[in-house]
Amino acid sequence: MSVPFSQIGLAPLLCLAVTVNACSSPTAPTGAGAGALKNVATGQADLTGTTLERLRNANWDCQQRGPTFISCAPPGIGLPPIPSLGENGRPVYELAVFGLDGTPIGTAHFLRADLYRGQACAFTGQPFVFREIIGYYECFNAD
Repeated sequence: MSVPFSQIGLAPLLCLAVTVNACSSPTAPTGAGAGALKNVATGQADLTGTTLERLRNANWDCQQRGPTFISCAPPGIGLPPIPSLGENGRPVYELAVFGLDGTPIGTAHFLRADLYRGQACAFTGQPFVFREIIGYYECFNAD
């Protein structure tokens, strides 16, 4: 179940494996991988009213992970590790993304490389983008 980011602080969130069927495809894996694939988000996350400071105050793990952005993961989940854990890493991540000035940019949805089967990003219609440093494919939903 997806919870809008605007409700952060009201209850702890687990934004891992949210909503349904964003990435299902006829070639989707079966078994444990199928569940992770089926649960990558399709709905647009609501970042309205959410600030970087508010996420940090709610114990989200927020770190600058690129030259122009800060990624935030729910408490207890953390960001995808560098270097990658490969098949030992979490199947999916959903992160709030902000500019360095704290402006909400969007939501990044990550699927572990071994679970990606060429499906299109539900937000762009394009294939996910591979992020080698963390070993995940990314689907980005701009705010």
